[in-house]
Amino acid sequence: MVGKGKDGEFGFATVREGMPLVRSTVYEMLRMQPPVPLQFGRARRDFVLRSHGGAAYQVSAGEVLCGYQPLAMRDPEVFERPEEFVPERFLGDDGARLLQHLFWSNGPETAQPGPGNKQCAAKEVVVDTACMLLAELFRRYDDFEVEGTSFTKLVKRQASPSVAQAAAAAGAQQ
Repeated sequence: MVGKGKDGEFGFATVREGMPLVRSTVYEMLRMQPPVPLQFGRARRDFVLRSHGGAAYQVSAGEVLCGYQPLAMRDPEVFERPEEFVPERFLGDDGARLLQHLFWSNGPETAQPGPGNKQCAAKEVVVDTACMLLAELFRRYDDFEVEGTSFTKLVKRQASPSVAQAAAAAGAQQ
């Protein structure tokens, strides 16, 4: 594991580079429950918006557009089993290609925030922090249960004897 410290502690580099399943799980959480469900913007130029079914809509520069992310993130033309939570969905080459369709931060996950695109400037920090939180849950707890978006059970991980003895010895020396 990249950057793992004493007592199993880790940092942003670890969750960014050494925990792909944790990162994929966070992307899947953002897909299933986008933090900003409605996103608005103005068309910068005239264009034709086409649906998967072939319908076409003329959009003129300056028109206000609204995207409903929970619907877009469950598009069966893009996401296999769209209503199902699949933690490994964004792993490997196929998962990396799906990131262009993950629009939780007012733009695709593959795009970088910039002055002209209104994408969340802290989107990388949001993902890294969520990865840290999720990894820490797995590190600290042996078991947990979730109903909807609420934890209903947490069972704390018991410290290994060597860690407990080291902590006791450190406390005795102070």
